[in-house]
Amino acid sequence: MKDFYTTTEVARLLGLHANTMKNWVREGKIPSFRTIGGHYRIKSDELVRALRDRNIPVPEELATAKKMIFIVHPDEKVRGRMSEEICSECKVDVCQFGCGVDALLALPENRPSAMIWNAGIDGIKTSLVSEAIERNEKTRGINVLAFFMSDESIDIEKIDLEKSAQLYRYPQNLGEITEAVRQLKD
Repeated sequence: MKDFYTTTEVARLLGLHANTMKNWVREGKIPSFRTIGGHYRIKSDELVRALRDRNIPVPEELATAKKMIFIVHPDEKVRGRMSEEICSECKVDVCQFGCGVDALLALPENRPSAMIWNAGIDGIKTSLVSEAIERNEKTRGINVLAFFMSDESIDIEKIDLEKSAQLYRYPQNLGEITEAVRQLKD
């Protein structure tokens, strides 16, 4: 599977006329960007998401797309271990961030299926992250898989999670986090 497609390639995959696909792109039905030469390009993951949002069958070539997962934790070793475990068990691409703000800034350009977020870092409440993601049309539907380190003394009752967030204890429940990533539809 390719990372980017032309409008002609997408039209062929969907059995549509190339002009129909160009119209869909111009109307914003399919997210795209323009090359320096002015040609439209469509990211495969955004195409799959747009087709699913419109209940259009996803062609087999596109259905094998990898999910993008953001892992946010200040400790590079923790991020690396989580990334290795998840990638060994699931068909995903992972972007690692040492800071939650960096991950949030990367959202508009790289829409992940999920963010694995440490509920105890950055002084940013996981509920605020989840709420902000759901409020924004471009990020709505991103799953927040929040976790806390097993040696942290976090009062679980004070972690107010939105319905789109799930909470796990790391590292004991790394298998549960991996299973949650495996179950993601997007």
